[in-house]
Parts: sequence; structure tokens; C-alpha cells
Amino acid sequence: MGTKISIIPPREIGVVKWINIGKLGTAFARAGDTVDVTVAISDPSSIRAGAVLCQSNHPINLASKFRARIMVLDIVIPLLHGQNVTLHSHAARSTGTISKLVSIVDPKSGQVMKDKPRCLLKGQGAVIEITPNTPMPVETFDSCGALGRIALRDGGRTLAVGTILKVEGKD
Repeated sequence: MGTKISIIPPREIGVVKWINIGKLGTAFARAGDTVDVTVAISDPSSIRAGAVLCQSNHPINLASKFRARIMVLDIVIPLLHGQNVTLHSHAARSTGTISKLVSIVDPKSGQVMKDKPRCLLKGQGAVIEITPNTPMPVETFDSCGALGRIALRDGGRTLAVGTILKVEGKD
């Protein structure tokens, strides 16, 4: 308690007042614990679902572009370059665009089978580049599994799921 934290977005600084696990107060929590955190901040209305709490001296960056390895699910229309999708990562949700189809990869081994495909079909594994309309708080799956998973949706249907390989254009 009393620890300064950053809340990203909106880059707000807060102070931890209480940490509760269940109904019991505690001095700290570990990774994976389900906790309620009470934070004192100047503008509570600026906080939205998908905001990330982090150390004030080591805030997470907002990614304006990232590369992901995905698995295309049961889709009717192929995924195309320039297609608009809704991005879901942890509790964050944003709209964005598939800005580049990098390659088709073997779903099991990850080996590149074809570079620069024209479209992605049902059941294919691929590496794509995604540009969110507003920067998102995400990390690579290797550095933080909880912030490194992504789902692409459109019209209430999940088009693809995957993991973030590289975060580019950090804000």
C-alpha cells in the first residue's frame, strides 16, 4: 500500500490504497492472484476496461503496430490485407486493420510455407501485421503471456486467434 503505479492508457499516475484477495486485505499479491485493488487517482472517469496497472518507473508502452502469429478459424470469407477487424487482447478491445499478410506458416511447426499470400483461408496458420486505430497496451507473448494473446473478431464472430510476436512503433 502506498505504492505509486501507472495506469496505461490514459497514462495516469495513482497510489495503491488497498489490495484485497477475496474479502481479506493483504500487503501484496502475486502474479496470477485474483485481486481487488483500490487506487487513488485524480480522474477516475478516465479509466476504461483494458487499462494496465504497472510500476510507475517501468510503464508499458502503447503499440501502434504489431506482428502476430495467428490461426484462422472457421470463416466464410477469406482474411485480406486492409480488412477491418475488432482486436481483443487481455481486457483491451480496439478496432484495427490487417495491414500486412506476411506469410502462411505450418500451424504445428511454425515453418514458413508461403511469403506474401493474397488471402488467408479457414484452418491456415499465418503471420500478419496489425495496426490498431488507437494504440493498445500489448506485449510480445514471450515477454508477457497475459498481454501477448490476440483475437480478431468481426460482426460477433471470432475470425482468428494467436500470439503477438513483435511490437513495433511503440508510443
